[in-house]
Amino acid sequence: MINDKQGDSTSFGGNVIVFIDLDGTIMKFPFKRKILPIAFKEVSDRTGIRLNKIKQMMAEEEWIRERTLNNKRYDWDDIVRTIAGRLGISWDKDLAEIAENCTISKDLLYPYAKKVLKALKKHYIVCAATNGFYRYQNLMMEKLGLKMFFDQVITPDRVGYYKNDFEYFKPYLIQYALPIMVGDEYFYDIYCPKRFGFKTVLVNRPQNSKWNLETASSSNGDTIEPDITVHDLAELPQAIIRVVG
Repeated sequence: MINDKQGDSTSFGGNVIVFIDLDGTIMKFPFKRKILPIAFKEVSDRTGIRLNKIKQMMAEEEWIRERTLNNKRYDWDDIVRTIAGRLGISWDKDLAEIAENCTISKDLLYPYAKKVLKALKKHYIVCAATNGFYRYQNLMMEKLGLKMFFDQVITPDRVGYYKNDFEYFKPYLIQYALPIMVGDEYFYDIYCPKRFGFKTVLVNRPQNSKWNLETASSSNGDTIEPDITVHDLAELPQAIIRVVG
């Protein structure tokens, strides 16, 4: 049961900004599940290399970029071009154009996603905070009917930074407003925002995350805990109330 009765946030001048991650938090990786396989199959067909091998090569390239915090770590067109080039073929298609012609099932939303977002939007400033590029995520949000629930959609290709950099959030912060980050990735959604002075809510889905709380450790052994952990989106409105205090 989702409780729509929120706190009035008066301790913070009436302002609370809730930054919410998308993939793994609100939606079930629709771009990865529905669009990327189209590119993988074409590369496989054109090179004669097994589809599973192509998937493995793409995943390894993503992982290398992620671990090194490469500026193009979520530029899927670039990742596909890179792997295709290594295999001796070109890739000149646009994944966003492919996505335009694809149907995305509402089953790729987590339960209660829209109800929770609607409840939060009534009382707080709500921003989508994703490391996915705008040209991909905007389409997925439109197809899943999510755009109306967000005041802003923040993406690295538009602001020039990823969520591990304070500059990613800086243009959207408001004086005397309490910033809260909600997400499933420990490093991006908990560790870094806490270092920036945010409150945080972990949506605990460790099966989705490369950096989850159970396996997290920074170079100096520093582990930062979320303010609250939830296991279902239906718990989120009450968790925000508790964080605001």
